[in-house]
Parts: sequence; structure tokens; C-alpha cells
Amino acid sequence: MGVGSKLYQAFVNWSKSKGVKRLRVGASAQNVVGINFYRKNGFADYDLILETNL
Repeated sequence: MGVGSKLYQAFVNWSKSKGVKRLRVGASAQNVVGINFYRKNGFADYDLILETNL
């Protein structure tokens, strides 16, 4: 297990000990590595936000 996974698991354990029932994260669509990390750890797509430059 890598450092990111260990930190994430420690955060999950701490959150559960505080009675947290749901976690939410945000990631830029270009952050493919981050998105894959979250998906690997049980997160699923929930919202889609689209934007454009003016």
C-alpha cells in the first residue's frame, strides 16, 4: 500500500470514529491519476460540472 492509500485509510478510520457517514472529493477532469485513485478507493461519479472560458 502506497503513502496516498495509507493516508486515505487513516482519514477514513478517523472519519468513521467521528460518526461521518459520507465522504465527498473534488478533482479536476484533467487529474486522471487522482480520479483513478478515488475510484479505486470506492468513490463513484456523482456530479458533472461543465465550464467554458469567456
